[in-house]
Amino acid sequence: MGRKLGFQFVIVALVAFLLTFGLLVNIFNSTMIFGAKKDLERETQMISDLYEKSGDISVLEVYTDGPIRAALLDKDGIVLYETDEELQNEIGRDFGEYPEIANADIQTVSSAERISDITGLKTYYCAMKLENGQIVRLATDINPAAMIVRQSALTMVIAFVILLFVAMLSAYLISKSTMKWFASKLELLEKDPYAQLPKELESVAETVKEQHIKRKENEKARREFTANVSHELKTPLTSISGYAEMIENGMAREEDVKQFAKNIHEEAGRMITLIGDIIKLTELDETRQDAGGESFELLDLSDLVKEVTASLEINAKQKNVTVRFDGELCIMSGDRSQLYELAYNLCDNAIRYNKEGGFVTVSVRRSDGKAILKVVDTGIGIPEEYRERIFERFFRVDKSHSRKSGGTGLGLAIVKHIALCHDAEITVKDGIERGTEIKVVFPVNTERFKTEAKEEN
Repeated sequence: MGRKLGFQFVIVALVAFLLTFGLLVNIFNSTMIFGAKKDLERETQMISDLYEKSGDISVLEVYTDGPIRAALLDKDGIVLYETDEELQNEIGRDFGEYPEIANADIQTVSSAERISDITGLKTYYCAMKLENGQIVRLATDINPAAMIVRQSALTMVIAFVILLFVAMLSAYLISKSTMKWFASKLELLEKDPYAQLPKELESVAETVKEQHIKRKENEKARREFTANVSHELKTPLTSISGYAEMIENGMAREEDVKQFAKNIHEEAGRMITLIGDIIKLTELDETRQDAGGESFELLDLSDLVKEVTASLEINAKQKNVTVRFDGELCIMSGDRSQLYELAYNLCDNAIRYNKEGGFVTVSVRRSDGKAILKVVDTGIGIPEEYRERIFERFFRVDKSHSRKSGGTGLGLAIVKHIALCHDAEITVKDGIERGTEIKVVFPVNTERFKTEAKEEN
């Protein structure tokens, strides 16, 4: 990180140097052009006055060698004299249409700026008409920016090398000092996540605090989960061990052996169910997906939930509970096996904790671009103070009733995890006839599949 910081520092320094140099060249360029134009206008005024008073063409020869060249034209714009030896062939040429010549007037300097069709350089022209109609014209090339670069090339190279060395040395020292300071603050945060840090590290401190809190919460949740699993497994294991020991030692009467075997079978079944739920939760924790994951597919939620209610008909009859299903076509994207598990757990709970002769109403609707699964029962209900906790692992409102009904305390925790995997929202409230209503609202998320279908076509 220190090297990266140093490299970035050097890059910033070089960019600053180039920008500064470019700005200076631009300022010098503008200043020199402005000065050159004003000087040429004054020169034109002065030389025109001298020539008009003396009538001696030799006064123009002062411009024979230098950046300025002079020319004398007749009243029609025909070149009569040219001081630049390389432009002697221009004598006799008609310049009458050029703006500085066409606009020339007595005691008034006219000017024009253009690319010279002779030298190919950007040139500034000034002309002034004399009393006799003749015209004096002075011209100079205005390309000072290139001249500045040429003249200062060596200075630029030396300045660049010095700046590079200074920037690298400064970057090394600053990055080393910064990283040392930063490391000391991070070390302080590791020891005390709530330590006061400079304002520059407030965001880092907040992130570390959040991570610390989250880590503590996760550690606490893991400890609680381990303790709960141990407790939940210990209860049936103790029963199994007790029954088995009594049978082994001949303490059970012959007529009781069958009942003990039945109890052992039930407790073993409860353990298998519990372990299965723990495995499901572990898989969901490790492979939590975002909506639209690889295992997602297009499916009809109504058809899937209808399958769930059909599979629970025997359970419902055993509890003397009537299950009603009402659904409409509702195409959405999701993990089929997870959604089946979610619907199964909700419907199974609604049956399991219902009253004798009660009802469970399951519906699937589509509204405002969302898929809504609703399960309403006429059972024992959930007190309002427990509604936020029923999705916690192993939480039971009525532990004795839950154990008798065969619940593991993990069904709704699995529901919550699956809902999170599908970006779904869960709400819990009282049912119409007491009981409970649980509603799960899913985003439909079918756009990805439409795009893939178009690409395939």
